[in-house]
Amino acid sequence: MPPTRISNDPKGASAVRLSLVMLFLTASVLCARAVSPANDTLYLSYFVSLCSGDNFQGQPVSGDTVLTGFVPGATGTDTAFTWIVDVVALPDVQLQADSFFCTGDTGMISVIGTYAGYAWSNGATGKSILVDQAGVYSVTVTSSLGCTGVAGSDIRQAEIQLAVQHQHPACAGFSDGSIEIIALGDDSPPPHQFLLNGQPAPGPVFDNLPEGDYKIVVTDAAGCADSLTLILQDPPPFEVDLGPDITLSVGSVQPLMAQASQPIAQYDWGGNVPLDCDSCATPVPQPDRSGIVVLEAYDQTGCMATDTLRIFFNTSIPLYVPNVFSPNGDGNNDFLMLSAGPGILSLETFQIFDRWGGQVYSQDNIPAGPEVAGWDGSYQGDRLSPGVYTWLVRVRLADGSSLVRSGNITLLR
Repeated sequence: MPPTRISNDPKGASAVRLSLVMLFLTASVLCARAVSPANDTLYLSYFVSLCSGDNFQGQPVSGDTVLTGFVPGATGTDTAFTWIVDVVALPDVQLQADSFFCTGDTGMISVIGTYAGYAWSNGATGKSILVDQAGVYSVTVTSSLGCTGVAGSDIRQAEIQLAVQHQHPACAGFSDGSIEIIALGDDSPPPHQFLLNGQPAPGPVFDNLPEGDYKIVVTDAAGCADSLTLILQDPPPFEVDLGPDITLSVGSVQPLMAQASQPIAQYDWGGNVPLDCDSCATPVPQPDRSGIVVLEAYDQTGCMATDTLRIFFNTSIPLYVPNVFSPNGDGNNDFLMLSAGPGILSLETFQIFDRWGGQVYSQDNIPAGPEVAGWDGSYQGDRLSPGVYTWLVRVRLADGSSLVRSGNITLLR
């Protein structure tokens, strides 16, 4: 017969003894022997299996032992009992469980090994349970001997929730944008894996990014994932324009000016044409030959734009002196008139000499204009004879410098 489980009977010791006698009479008997009538005693022996922590005849049994008992016979025959007690350890219950399960998913807890019965804290009776709420779940298992063991597992619900901050590229065409994950959620177990546009990334900071669309996927140790898509945009392009190429004459003053899509915070002028400054807003070219001017401009965010201007240098000055005039009173070409164009501030002096070097005309500080001076071909009120005369002009230019020009003119009558 299989071993019989014995437990404490709350009705009292006498009742225990009686119930045990009745019970053990149905258990396996090692030996039942009646001795001589003079003794009139029956000896019985039994094997008994107890679960650890159970009582035998109202007394705790801590380990395997042998117990004896005696029951006087009501009809004159006494009975002597011997119990060989085997204490069976309680089941050492081991669980296999998910530590986390994702939101909207379920987690599993399973008992390792096979037992006769299972009783879970949520009412389930199978070897495994699926749970959709976080918490502590316990199970009581019962062995084939009726011994019980308890184990529990704390299972948590993982929830990954991404929070990010980003920085757009500072300038058009730059690759200095960035995305930083600043939160992953309070219930997302590490380590985390990061994907940026499908490619593994160290995370949680993604930098050196140009303009574009970016999809970030993060997966935690529980296999839960969250994703988001961001768009990084370039600011409007910063552009400067120096305008069309220009031609400058000797002594001309023409400040350069740049048009820009954004306010210019810093100027950096260069090239091979001398300028009166290299960091001001309106430098003045001071060329002695043709060349180029290059501007590198920066806006308030540090974005740079550049443009190039070609300057052609005209070595002549806008001074026109006729080579012949006829002061004969006919009203046509009676005066020697000069034309001083842009770039000339004034004629500091205008002189005419005869062929022997004698000065026959002089005028100083003549304002520049399309018709200046006005020699009538006379000297001290006398009309001069026809012939070739020499003129000399000192002009004051717009840049403050002076130039001297000379030539010949023919006087006709």
